[in-house]
Amino acid sequence: PVIPFYPVVRKDLTFIHLGNDTKVEGMVNFEKLRMIAKEVRTLTNMCSSPYDLLTLLELGKQPPSNAMVALNQLTTGVQQG
Repeated sequence: PVIPFYPVVRKDLTFIHLGNDTKVEGMVNFEKLRMIAKEVRTLTNMCSSPYDLLTLLELGKQPPSNAMVALNQLTTGVQQG
């Protein structure tokens, strides 16, 4: 899985929104909407990737308890030691 970095996502969406007119010649700019949809789809795909902890443990050659402690530290910000 990939954790999207919010400032980059926000920058991309802001540039698409501000850099393209919402209407062109009085009609809806569907190209702008396609670009926004593509960014949202990419973000959704990043967030919905399966996260298989056991496979990651096998690749990292560490016991499950160490991986769970590391994962807990990432989510809570609390260092154990």
